[in-house]
Amino acid sequence: MNESGTPAADFGEEDRTALLLLRNLCSTIGSANDADDHGYDDDARRMREDACESIRNLAAQHPFLSERIPTLERDLASGRLFVFGWEEIDNAAAALLKGSSDAG
Repeated sequence: MNESGTPAADFGEEDRTALLLLRNLCSTIGSANDADDHGYDDDARRMREDACESIRNLAAQHPFLSERIPTLERDLASGRLFVFGWEEIDNAAAALLKGSSDAG
């Protein structure tokens, strides 16, 4: 059990790496939003496209991501990922990592 009283996840090293990569890709989307705010529209678009493609590939290679973060696929498909979804998914991945470190 972790601090919140829910069962702690027992992820292997590869799964933890996937969660860290997901967090980095979410951060890239946040950075793309900043770039967009500063007038770097083409760079922002490219960063978002690359991050989304990488997240799709990561989720395909690690199905547990979509299982443990159920909004991931929907947020990708709807574009919600670009507004609020990236931060929520980042927070969910961080919580999963924390639960994993609590287990060990």
